[in-house]
Amino acid sequence: MFAAVLDQAAEQVSAAMRERAVANRWVGAWLAELLAPEHLHRLHAPGTHGVLFADTMAHTTQPQVKEAIRRAHRTVARTLADQLARGQADGSVRPDLDPRTAAWWLLSFLASQGFRSAAMPDRSTPGSPAWHHDPAGAHHRPTPPGTC
Repeated sequence: MFAAVLDQAAEQVSAAMRERAVANRWVGAWLAELLAPEHLHRLHAPGTHGVLFADTMAHTTQPQVKEAIRRAHRTVARTLADQLARGQADGSVRPDLDPRTAAWWLLSFLASQGFRSAAMPDRSTPGSPAWHHDPAGAHHRPTPPGTC
């Protein structure tokens, strides 16, 4: 049952990513929105898909769930890679960036929210000094085309 929920959640997350990417004028703006600390905080709030994906790590002993986790990660990584390639086409993502490699890096970054929250607890509080400085370099405003 958990595997089916995870498959559906991966499709929903991918659809939402594609929708937000299209809603932005260029992919660089979408990346800035995706990586903004406020968005990451909301993405991993209780009751969200981010929490569901984080919980998958606790269920890795069951073969069916392991495969569902792999499928979910591949689905989201494929969506990210597609959007990064689209960004290369629109000029907002560097042409020398490998979209697949960057997609897996972004997925790793998104998945590490729990670690960063544990290591830097004050960054989970909106308005704290750490809230506005993301050590991973997330942009807080859209960057011009060709700079991501």
